[in-house]
Amino acid sequence: MSTPNSNPTKSAPSPLAPPPPTHTTTALQQDPNLWYKLQLFTYDLRNFHSNPPSRDRLNTVTDSYYIRAPYFSATEATRILHTVVVDNNNNNNNLPN
Repeated sequence: MSTPNSNPTKSAPSPLAPPPPTHTTTALQQDPNLWYKLQLFTYDLRNFHSNPPSRDRLNTVTDSYYIRAPYFSATEATRILHTVVVDNNNNNNNLPN
């Protein structure tokens, strides 16, 4: 017999599981500094082979996702990595197609 406060179907989240995405791209756009940094990061990715300063900046990143310094602070990186991406069909998707 369950107590009034117990919920047998709901389990506690795993401490090893990543937190659910909490930000949207629209929310990121509301932060002009972060949005500028995202644009610079995207520019550098697209111009890695043709632009030596882009290549130099990308070569200083030590994070496997590249979402760290010199582009983003730890707080900004967390926001970006927890962003919900909505595809053109309005389906939530955190992975690129």
